[in-house]
Amino acid sequence: MDSLGAVLGVIVGGQFAYLLPEHLFTLIIGCFVLITAWLPQPRIVGENRVVQFIGGAVISALSMVVGPTGPLIATFIKGLADRRQLVATHAMLMTVQNLLKVITFTALGFAFAAYLPLVAAMIVAGFGGTAVGSHILLKVPERAFRIGFKVVLTVVALDLIRQALF
Repeated sequence: MDSLGAVLGVIVGGQFAYLLPEHLFTLIIGCFVLITAWLPQPRIVGENRVVQFIGGAVISALSMVVGPTGPLIATFIKGLADRRQLVATHAMLMTVQNLLKVITFTALGFAFAAYLPLVAAMIVAGFGGTAVGSHILLKVPERAFRIGFKVVLTVVALDLIRQALF
């Protein structure tokens, strides 16, 4: 995912963040993640800068409307051959996207002060998860990692579909 596309995406998506029905986008994202987790697809990452730019813009625009798009990013980069590169790339892309979202929502006037304790707890949990995950990543065989990756994407996709429908 191209970071310049992400900048464009948060600007465009920020304009629609309050206008579109969240449940519709949540359902679409859940279905998209579920389908792409299991169907064969061409490798996108590293092959075409235009596709990366467009992917970054679209995913970041969607993130402004529906919030969590980690599964979409994971689907977009799952073709990376090395699992350490996949995890590191996903982490970096999520960091860039979330930083851009904070900047955009701040510019739009969102008051974060009431949520600072939750944000702090999420940051601490994120660091803890990263420490544990990094340790596990080095010990899990490649095949088990790929299967686990698909299972996690499937569970997240099914939960998104459930949220959208109920």
